[in-house]
Amino acid sequence: MKLFSSHHNIAVVGLNNSGKTTFVTSFINHILAHDPSKLKLGKGDVRLAFDDDLPPYTGLERFPYAKFRRVNSNGKIKPEKTTTHQYRCSFYRSDWKKTKGYLNIIDIPGERIADIPMHRYSYLDWSYWLLEIIFQGPHYFDLAKAYIEIFKRDVLNEGEIILAYRQLLLDLFKSYRPIITPSTFLLNYQSLNTEELYNGQRLYKCDISKSFAGLNEEEQFAPIPVAFQKINPELAKKFAKRYENYKEKIATPITTTIRKCNKLAVLIDVTTILGHDTGVYNGNRALLDQFFKVISPGKSLLEGYWDGAVTLGGNLWDSGIAKIAMIAPKADLVNHEHRGSLKNLLRDMTESIVNKYIYKAYDKSWLKCDYFACAAVKSTLSLPNGLIEGTNEIKGISTFKTSNLPTKWPEKWVPGEYRFPSFELRFPEIETIPPEHLGMDGILDFLLS
Repeated sequence: MKLFSSHHNIAVVGLNNSGKTTFVTSFINHILAHDPSKLKLGKGDVRLAFDDDLPPYTGLERFPYAKFRRVNSNGKIKPEKTTTHQYRCSFYRSDWKKTKGYLNIIDIPGERIADIPMHRYSYLDWSYWLLEIIFQGPHYFDLAKAYIEIFKRDVLNEGEIILAYRQLLLDLFKSYRPIITPSTFLLNYQSLNTEELYNGQRLYKCDISKSFAGLNEEEQFAPIPVAFQKINPELAKKFAKRYENYKEKIATPITTTIRKCNKLAVLIDVTTILGHDTGVYNGNRALLDQFFKVISPGKSLLEGYWDGAVTLGGNLWDSGIAKIAMIAPKADLVNHEHRGSLKNLLRDMTESIVNKYIYKAYDKSWLKCDYFACAAVKSTLSLPNGLIEGTNEIKGISTFKTSNLPTKWPEKWVPGEYRFPSFELRFPEIETIPPEHLGMDGILDFLLS
């Protein structure tokens, strides 16, 4: 019997299609069946031993590990869109002589990250943030212009505003802009049918019939200018009430759940950003900045002196975020000669945001951050001359000349300038064999120490 317990409450966040669910599934697989020859911890001599599954905390759904691993074993590129999931287990490390480990992973849907700024904003402030800051940016302005122009009309009703805003959200979705809020436009609030939960396939066909800007069709709201709010106070009050209800049901619970964790894994898909344009870069960075302002990582003075990561037992939950792993996923989509640039680009994009919280901590040792590039499931073979080989859903096994990564972010690029193909992800059919990967050992070593 161990005298101490070490608690690792890890929130895994990232924007839509950053590979979070595959990352979490691979993470769990390496815990359940650790193979030191595949995943080296410490100096390579540390072994993990799974102990027992634990039930999720009240209000959270269990992460369907077996289902997602099976889906990936069949070669499907990604599992279906989901709600917030939790995975809990206990484990041992060979270098912890008196300590038992407890793992608690929270998988947050990427679509919901765009709602987190609501936690710090009133409806008036949220409207201002979107209309006067985000939509004024060069990559949003043309898309948002038609919506902003409707407020110059002499007569304008609620239905016209909602419809125009939903059309704007559709245009943002088709242009790969990450700030799409309320996120229920993409991922419905509640649905018993997983096919009805995510609206992406319908939106690709320009069908917004089931994509609502609110909890449901009757509870929709949209940002409106300050001047319009003053001459239409009743409509503004109605929207504000729906906004607060939405915040209470979606934005605040997710924020609270993340804040209860003591570690954070943030996935930023550098390959997808380069595959589109500078607007996707700016949108991702703006959203990441808002996310950290709300989450405000770092231990308080009290938490720092009472470091609850190691206790005499029991289930510790709320202890303040003390570690941040910034992760560039899908490293296998880049030829091995250029993978080193992934971590450099990630650091250049995010370091100034994260460092603010490290510097303002009472003690810098209370908030640690490191940067990683990984492939949670290695899906390609890197060949000479910039080629990679993998299994394509349509072409079967094929080779592709992937783009060379820049050493620094360019001042400007356009869609198609950088190309990184997708290949099928496969876990080994034998469940006790973890997947081949790139860089997962460094991430687990950082988060589980």
